[in-house]
Amino acid sequence: MEMLTRLVGESRQMEETRTNVSQGSKEGEVKLVKLTVQDDIGSYLIMFERVMRAYEVKENWSAVKLAPQLTGKAQQAYAAMRAEDAGTYKLLKEAILRRYDISDETYRQRFREMVKKEDKTVSELAVRLDDLLQKWTKDCKTVAEVRDLMVCEQLLNVLPRDLKIWVSERKPKTSTEAADMADNYVRA
Repeated sequence: MEMLTRLVGESRQMEETRTNVSQGSKEGEVKLVKLTVQDDIGSYLIMFERVMRAYEVKENWSAVKLAPQLTGKAQQAYAAMRAEDAGTYKLLKEAILRRYDISDETYRQRFREMVKKEDKTVSELAVRLDDLLQKWTKDCKTVAEVRDLMVCEQLLNVLPRDLKIWVSERKPKTSTEAADMADNYVRA
């Protein structure tokens, strides 16, 4: 029954999209490429978001535009969502990234491990590094928060392995919190 409800809801969304298109909306002109097994999901979503911005597609329509292009794990993530959440692009993107096991930590590691490939320019490397840093630090609102995030990372890097794991598992929000956790662990 839930599946039927979801399909009816999605059908209504698609009908609304068609109505929007027939009223001369720029959204109707969007040509998208289906996700393939070879695609990097992060790059695919960046491309998708850029296309949506270029065509001035409202964010509430982005999930409707993306859903039919999904395959494999991304499609499974979409299918596993509650019907009322599936129409929200931000929630859909989060579900897809979770399915691919991509988190802030993934972006941090990729940022730190990034090297220039022979077939890429330094400018392309700089763009990629900026993108990874932006994704890693997306929850930071100020320079001080970015600085604290980097101090916390370095603090964890210099801790003994078992202590680093113990503190990391507790997901401290600040370097001070991480340091306090480590001190309390050592004292115990």
